[in-house]
Amino acid sequence: MENPEEINKAKEILKAIKEGKIEEILSTITYGDIPILEKVGVLMNIYSDPNYAKKIFEKILSLDPDNLSAKYSLGFAYFRLEDWPKALLYFQEVLEKDPTNSACWQELGIVYLKMKDYEKAIDAFQKAISFSPFDALPYFQLAEVYSSLGEYEKALTYINKASELQPKDIKILKSKANILIALQKYEEALAVLEEVVEENPNDFETFLNLSFIFCQLKKYDLALKLVNQAIKIAPNDSKALVTKGYILGKLGRQKDEMKYYERAVTLNPNDWQAYFNQGVLYYEMNKKEEAKEAFEKALKLNPDAGDIHHNLGVLYLEKKEGEKAYYHLLKAVQLNPKIGNYWYSLGLFYLETNNPEMALECFNEGLKYDINSYLLYSGKALALKELNRLAEAQRFINEAININPTDPRLWYDKGEILEKLGNKEEAQECFKKASELERNQIS
Repeated sequence: MENPEEINKAKEILKAIKEGKIEEILSTITYGDIPILEKVGVLMNIYSDPNYAKKIFEKILSLDPDNLSAKYSLGFAYFRLEDWPKALLYFQEVLEKDPTNSACWQELGIVYLKMKDYEKAIDAFQKAISFSPFDALPYFQLAEVYSSLGEYEKALTYINKASELQPKDIKILKSKANILIALQKYEEALAVLEEVVEENPNDFETFLNLSFIFCQLKKYDLALKLVNQAIKIAPNDSKALVTKGYILGKLGRQKDEMKYYERAVTLNPNDWQAYFNQGVLYYEMNKKEEAKEAFEKALKLNPDAGDIHHNLGVLYLEKKEGEKAYYHLLKAVQLNPKIGNYWYSLGLFYLETNNPEMALECFNEGLKYDINSYLLYSGKALALKELNRLAEAQRFINEAININPTDPRLWYDKGEILEKLGNKEEAQECFKKASELERNQIS
């Protein structure tokens, strides 16, 4: 805006906007004012209320209906206003006339992502890459899409490409670390997060993620130091307080653990994770009613959390409230069908309600996602025992014992199966082994 006339016009428009007279000033705009009006509109789109930008670009299009730049900016204004259908409309109009516009393909992809139309989002980002292969952003966006879909290996491929193009970009590095954490590649995630700390030594989220990793590695003392660092940066963040409570619990400090959950919900009554963790701790303390109340509070705040439904289902199963148990256990597997433990608990419900056929289906489904679960193998053995398929039952209880040979319950179950097979002597050996293991646990 080096032209004094343009500068004065821009000042006039900005003054009118500030005074709430945008309609008046726009009524005076002519075709020749479009270049200066576009510049003001872009500023409004980025730094101010997008409603002003919307009115500005609508005015431009009334004077110049084929102005692609104005259509793109109007789409962006609608994007900022979260009016996804209208944003989509204008981005599509731009791409009809300018199909190689990489930036517009990216915006279109983000809109589809907001609308949860992942297939179209992926297609749009791939189009952006085809027209601008050295731009890191669409690779990053594809990684975000695949992360949302739980396809972390694909996400890693794209985030690695984004990282090659922008190796110091903090947003890309943090996304890469999150993906590696999801893939349980903790050592690689640590290396990436160390880079983040070098670039930004006061990044709260990074210290929280580092603490999480050391929790997964069962290095709780280190995890505690890191979460304390996060709390120094954001002392009233409920997520950090919940994390510290969890770590203290792992270090055997249950009283302190509960204090941190209580502090978290005091500071943030909408933190469902704090209530959930309280429920888990109450359950461990055998305070089942308090656990139920805490889980119900968590569920009100996050009705689509599979863990909450699962834990409530287990509680109701123990209380012999079959209808409620079934509702929550079924909801858990519907929300996240790839968690083996959810299928195990639903299988137990079917065993307790004398439906071993359905129980067997549940245990088999769970084993698709958790092949090393001794609980699922033992559940499958019990279902097969009830169906009188005893040789198969013996095979699967042996699988369970191979994974966890110190669980007395498994040896007791094996004894019952052998007893039904007529192997009395072997059965007695198993019952004896179960008793020994129980005594060892007590001592």
